[in-house]
Amino acid sequence: MKFTSNIVPLIKEQLQNDKVDLKIFSPYLTGSVALEIAQLGKSAKVYTLVNVQVLASGASNCDTIKTLLDNEIPVYVLPNLHAKMVVAKDRFVTLGSQNFTERGATANLETNIRVRGVSKGVQALVAKMERQATLLTPGFLESVNKAAQALAGEYKALREQADKLDRDLIAAEKSRASAQRGERAIDAEVRSELAKRPQSNPRKCSIVSRFDEKYARLQHSLKGEELLTWPIGKKTHDLKPQHRYLCISGAGKLGWVRVNKTVYSFIENRIGVDRGQIKGQAQWGVAIDASDKACKARKGDYNLRVAVIDREDKELCHVFMRYNTEDLDVYPAVMLRNSGKPKAPADERRKAVEWIDANTESFARDIKRLITTPFKFEENLTGERADKFFGAEGTSHTLCLVKLRSNVALRVLEPEEEPAG
Repeated sequence: MKFTSNIVPLIKEQLQNDKVDLKIFSPYLTGSVALEIAQLGKSAKVYTLVNVQVLASGASNCDTIKTLLDNEIPVYVLPNLHAKMVVAKDRFVTLGSQNFTERGATANLETNIRVRGVSKGVQALVAKMERQATLLTPGFLESVNKAAQALAGEYKALREQADKLDRDLIAAEKSRASAQRGERAIDAEVRSELAKRPQSNPRKCSIVSRFDEKYARLQHSLKGEELLTWPIGKKTHDLKPQHRYLCISGAGKLGWVRVNKTVYSFIENRIGVDRGQIKGQAQWGVAIDASDKACKARKGDYNLRVAVIDREDKELCHVFMRYNTEDLDVYPAVMLRNSGKPKAPADERRKAVEWIDANTESFARDIKRLITTPFKFEENLTGERADKFFGAEGTSHTLCLVKLRSNVALRVLEPEEEPAG
């Protein structure tokens, strides 16, 4: 078996010194290709399409077919022919996409194979096709061509119009792709600059532990130097001591850290918010939960779950989100069946879901504001969960301060983001 893009040279090579009977199948015929192949055989028959559409469109050429007849090569009309095939008796069969036309032999991208031998299966298929064929007469060819020429001008005009439309569409697509590449380059540059801006002076921190005799347990903290003052460009930003700031771990988890000059303590992954914080729904309250258990209550890549509650503290719905200091992806609100909380009536829950889905952007802005606004708990929490968020004792991290639109957040840098040296 051999593969080739142009089957004609391969056929000529096989037949130039050993002529056999040929059967040539090609829906379209132009130029001298079919004649050249036919003249290589001891005898030859050509099977093709002959109808008004084929000749009017120029897919086949009447003079090409007439030349075959003038050379005493019988041509058969085979309706619905699509196969492109040459059967050389007992020698080989070719099969592929190539019509025996000038474009098929030169310009088109074709794929063909030649297989040695002609199996009984091929012989049976060819015999079946031959039974459906009719010998072409010069008179019938002339009648079809006369009718085709009456339409040839319209076909040519339509083809030229279609070619122009194709060129215009291709040019527009290239222009769009070029613009998109430019946008991607700009986008990459913007992201790069954004990445540089908040990392004004990344700080190395390590997890340390100590035993708290008052609570009889280990406390874990993140220790570093000057953790309250962060230079950003030519300016500095001072964090409020003992306040809690949003922090995003290297694994993408969210938490709220208690900050001091040299020690950070991870103190909470849940926030309760007073009513009136969701614009348009003054009676709603929200409970924001970034714990693994909450985020895994529904399959997906989430790091935040917002439980929406009514004025009686009954659950309306949950909204799962993902935040990365640049984007807050909000997924459709859902009514979880087994959250373990008292639930509002079903119709109120459905209305809440519909309202959130219809006001996603406004809802997202409120949640982003709530999770990024620093706050201070009344009680003096100790930070016992620092190891679960940052890692075991001795783990080292690099932190940067991210400047948001109106607030700031802390982010643990990935190793490839860390400054060299």
